[in-house]
Amino acid sequence: TEFTHVLSIVRGQVRHPDGAVVAEAYVSSTDANGEYRYTTADAEGRFLLLGLPEGTFTIRAEDPASGLAGEAAGTLPDASQPF
Repeated sequence: TEFTHVLSIVRGQVRHPDGAVVAEAYVSSTDANGEYRYTTADAEGRFLLLGLPEGTFTIRAEDPASGLAGEAAGTLPDASQPF
């Protein structure tokens, strides 16, 4: 019997355009199925989102102090396939 457990992890660091770290930024993701996940970055702007499914996703980060926000998109491969 073979068991496979796949868990995707998306991690990063939120920074302003000038390179300054955004402490405790609000970070959210939306995948191709419309599922929404969110977290809060730590004091160094680092965040971790767990369990995103394969396919496309969008990450949005917002600075709670200034209200500035930005987005980035990406694609997670099918983790059951070698690459």
